[in-house]
Amino acid sequence: MARAAEAGDSRLSALITRAEAGGRDPDRAIDWSRRPLRPPLIPPRLYRILVSQLYHGERATLAMCERLMRELPDAGARRF
Repeated sequence: MARAAEAGDSRLSALITRAEAGGRDPDRAIDWSRRPLRPPLIPPRLYRILVSQLYHGERATLAMCERLMRELPDAGARRF
């Protein structure tokens, strides 16, 4: 049983390492000096609605991740 747990831990550790190595740094990946461009075929009001939905979805995702960080007992799971 201990061997299975160790194998699971090493697989989780490898997965975490891969995820961290493949992570993107928004400060380098995005040119923040550029203005966002609305696609020409999407009306401005609809574009604002779509961006608003994306924004609120991202905020809800962050709130869920914050809760998981507080409640997960395993440090490896929190790191992942």
